[in-house]
Amino acid sequence: MPNPPAQPEISLAGSRLAASFDGRRLLLRAGRTTWTVPVNAIAEAIQSEGTYVLLRLTGPAHGLDAEFSLTAPNKNSAETFVRSVERARRKAGTDPEAHARIERVDAPGWTATPAGRKVTRWVLPAGCLLAVLVLLLIVSPLPGWIAAMSLFFAMAAAGGGGFLTWRVLRRVRSLWILKQRGIGVVGRKTRDHYVGSRGSMWIFPVMEFRTAEGKTYREVISVATSFSFSPAEMSGKPITLDLIYDPQDPRRATRTYGIGFLLRTALLAVPALGLSATALSTVLVNLPI
Repeated sequence: MPNPPAQPEISLAGSRLAASFDGRRLLLRAGRTTWTVPVNAIAEAIQSEGTYVLLRLTGPAHGLDAEFSLTAPNKNSAETFVRSVERARRKAGTDPEAHARIERVDAPGWTATPAGRKVTRWVLPAGCLLAVLVLLLIVSPLPGWIAAMSLFFAMAAAGGGGFLTWRVLRRVRSLWILKQRGIGVVGRKTRDHYVGSRGSMWIFPVMEFRTAEGKTYREVISVATSFSFSPAEMSGKPITLDLIYDPQDPRRATRTYGIGFLLRTALLAVPALGLSATALSTVLVNLPI
């Protein structure tokens, strides 16, 4: 039978990070992620600005910063939480290395079968697009066959432009996140991942590395492509390289990149914008305005 908690469990349900404390450990929840922080890994708990609680840990671990804030619903709740944490912390003492014992659990999200994923990613958007095309055919001022041909052309252009735009935006978003909070480590390129063809234009390194917390990640595809014509780079053999990973999602990582990669990303955006603009102009022609 599990031991009862050392004291009543005090909780704070913030909009971003929820917390509960029972005298022995602090539970932090953000989405599907839960961190378990032993009480002796807490260096300090301070009430700041009325309803905010500032927590300092003995160090960062598993994507959890060494210092962060919690939001309480009111001043009294914040005072009670801080008093509870500080009382238990003084009693247990603080261990400077206790943050190494912080545990992180990522609950599995909704998982679909391969058929279910295909329905979600392709069938539903295709159904919505078909409904829009039928509506445009009905209201289009153009003759029937001209409207049908122009809308078919618009659909093809929208599909190509939308795919390329999605690729560019996803890449830019990942690079922005890595620039804001990425951590640099030395890792290895174990092989190359080719996109489109086995030409040298779109080659993504597949990397292996250890995070600052000591956890090893393998088969991580770099956000940035390879862009070097050195014999070691072009051979496809394992090499050592510098990389940056996201501490909150270590599988989001990139090798270091230069102006060449940025230029190719910009070039990818040109046809994306062109196809999207073509699709939009074709749709506008079919509107009764």
